[in-house]
Amino acid sequence: MPKLFDSDRDEFVQKIKVFSDSALKNSNPVILIDDFNLYDEFVRDVFKEVLPVFQINNAKIIISENTNYQTDTNLFVNIRDFQISHFTDSQLIDFIEISYWQHFPKRELKKIIGLYSDLLPGNVKQFIKDLIVLGVLKYSASEVSLHVSEELEIALRSSNEEIYRIRLSNLSAEELKLAQLISAFEIGVEQTVLAGILGISSEKIKELISGLEKKNIIDSLNLSNSPRINSVSFKNYIYSTISSKTKYHLVIANTIRKLFPNFNIIELARHYELAGEFEKSAEVIKKEIELAHKISAFAYKKSLLEKVFSFKINENTKQEFLIDLIKTNYSLSDYKSVLEIFDKLQLNEFDENSLNEILFIKAVAYKNLQLTEEANKIFTNLLSKTDLRFRNKVLFEFADMEFDLGKYEKSQEICLEIKNSFDDLNSEDKGRLLNLLGLIEYNLKKDFENATSLINEAIKEFEQAKSFGKIAGIYVNLGIIYFEKGINYKTMELLNQAITLNENLGNFEQTGLIQMNLGVVQMELRNFELAEEYLISAKKIFKIFGFKYYYSLIMSNLGELYLATCDYENAHSCLIEARSEFNEIGNTEEELMALFILGKFWFIIGDKEELSKIINQYEYYSYAKDSFSELSEKNYSYLKLMLKIIDNNNLKVEEILELIEKTSDSEVTQFGEIIFQSLEKMISNGQVSDVLLLLKSSYIKDTSDRITYFNAYRDYLLGKLVNQERIEGYKSSIEYFESAFNQLENESISELTWKVLVAITELYFERGNYHKAKRPRLYAMELINMILESINNPRIRNKFLEKKERKEALELLKQLSNKVQANEFQQS
Repeated sequence: MPKLFDSDRDEFVQKIKVFSDSALKNSNPVILIDDFNLYDEFVRDVFKEVLPVFQINNAKIIISENTNYQTDTNLFVNIRDFQISHFTDSQLIDFIEISYWQHFPKRELKKIIGLYSDLLPGNVKQFIKDLIVLGVLKYSASEVSLHVSEELEIALRSSNEEIYRIRLSNLSAEELKLAQLISAFEIGVEQTVLAGILGISSEKIKELISGLEKKNIIDSLNLSNSPRINSVSFKNYIYSTISSKTKYHLVIANTIRKLFPNFNIIELARHYELAGEFEKSAEVIKKEIELAHKISAFAYKKSLLEKVFSFKINENTKQEFLIDLIKTNYSLSDYKSVLEIFDKLQLNEFDENSLNEILFIKAVAYKNLQLTEEANKIFTNLLSKTDLRFRNKVLFEFADMEFDLGKYEKSQEICLEIKNSFDDLNSEDKGRLLNLLGLIEYNLKKDFENATSLINEAIKEFEQAKSFGKIAGIYVNLGIIYFEKGINYKTMELLNQAITLNENLGNFEQTGLIQMNLGVVQMELRNFELAEEYLISAKKIFKIFGFKYYYSLIMSNLGELYLATCDYENAHSCLIEARSEFNEIGNTEEELMALFILGKFWFIIGDKEELSKIINQYEYYSYAKDSFSELSEKNYSYLKLMLKIIDNNNLKVEEILELIEKTSDSEVTQFGEIIFQSLEKMISNGQVSDVLLLLKSSYIKDTSDRITYFNAYRDYLLGKLVNQERIEGYKSSIEYFESAFNQLENESISELTWKVLVAITELYFERGNYHKAKRPRLYAMELINMILESINNPRIRNKFLEKKERKEALELLKQLSNKVQANEFQQS
């Protein structure tokens, strides 16, 4: 490993990420990486973490791979594959014309290349070198000529192996021996090592290497001191000529181990493996595993452990590596893999402390995979242990688990037990405890003052522990609490602090999460343009880094955003993708949420058939009680309400009030539109007294007072009410409609806007004021047409036009247009 990584590989990689992020902004560089799949696993692992930072900053990264080896670009997402194609006839002519002197026999060269080469650009160059080595292409003082003997023509027409045989026949015995040695390695090996294995001097090795280069066996040494066979297929052919390969690799391994103690560990282990000495190979790899652990290269360490675990080694050694593999998977948060291999452990061989530690890992894995019953059993058993430090460690996990399940009182009870030994905790654990107590205080009692006070104390403890990543996470939680309290400026301040902190840490996952939270906050505030900007930025991070769950969540949020802004085509595609992604990763809860928003989409479009399908799917999931939460039950109730609205059924006040009581202020984006549309339907059904009762509910009043859009919606509903029936103490309908429109002028385009405009147009028209009716009529028509023009999907487009309220509005606007034109004609 490079010395650069010896102290802390994670810190080094983070510094590279931070530097790259700041240095690359607005520079749009192009980065070329050749033969990527020939790098060792550690280098590929580092590239996997660093290159996405370049992608985020719009760098163009071009990675070439050797097609003779397994591809490794699947480490990255958001890539496009390109295959180098064969030369066409015209391209081959251009290549020869540009590359060679005018008196060169270009026509004859082209003919030979066309007859005997595979026409891949790199192979054509190699083929021309072979022509020189084989004596087909001859240079003299007067001319360059091409001469193909009968024997060579047969060789050129036959397989590559025949050509390889001829090439090797030109080598001396010593040169062949060196070529075979080079072919036995997967990496480039320095000349001193090759000389040491062969037992020859440095002068002699240089002489032999020079001969191999002139005879086109190895690549030019201009770029490296380590000779390489000039094609993979030729290298494999040379390797096939070695007899007694098992013994050959054992001699190489033993010689390297004796003479070159600092030689590449993985390559040395490979030679022992090919020699069938699996115990020795495992012993060598163990050193690399220890080094990988030291520098926190856990993904690399895991690949090494999995390799060793596949060896035929004694059971005790295998158990040792298995324990390490479980701990490594745990460090990588790969809880599924932890459980998959856990049963292979022989637990009866463990001492008490080691057994407790490994069972703790198993319980945490269960907890994080939502297998709470299994986790609970193990945690309960581990709590009987007397060691205070270990007991607190278990209690923390227990408290987290209860909190995640919404059992705040139980979580608080456990936290207070930990607090009894508060002075014995380190700063990080103190911070963790105070933060959890603060979150419990807010969720359980909605005690804003006490909650924020505890969380701010937690921040101080984390600052003392220098756990800045955790501080960034706390800023996000604190920001959400301030947002729910309605202190929006403080929310933005905290979330932006979190972004700055994460940029300095190079923590792009958390940066994406914060941007996603900012997007959701701006959606709640109905600042849709800014919300979209944040969500798109987070989407880019999650896609490039391959965070599937968060990417799916972003697509769901974008679907909801586009639905609110009448961008129905994009809303539909985002929601379909979100649902598919959640299904693929097996997250039923979020899949049901995406499905609910999709149901809302079909409700707004007016497609009863598609909405009914989604209700049926919800009904199916409702039977699987383990995957049907309280929120899903609420979504299901709202879906059924939407179907009643489409069916034009009379709605019951009790039903609406019951749903309102279950709906929190934080769910206004999700359910607010449906509640107000249900009131609109009740007005059209003549349920005036019912609507007046509902408009007085605290939820409607608070929602309208907080959010301009819903205040405009309330005015629109009041306008429709007083237009239908005179109500004492209320203003005229035109005043309510104009108030609604004035509030909507600074809002994003919505279906409500054209509804208000149609209502104003109709009122002015009824009063005979055609001049005042003209502008809102034209604006309403333009709005509906603008929404319609953005829809390309035929089904969505047709259902949009067929929905009763839009169809009636368009027909009314057309009739009014005809009457206005007739009136203008009469006046003229």
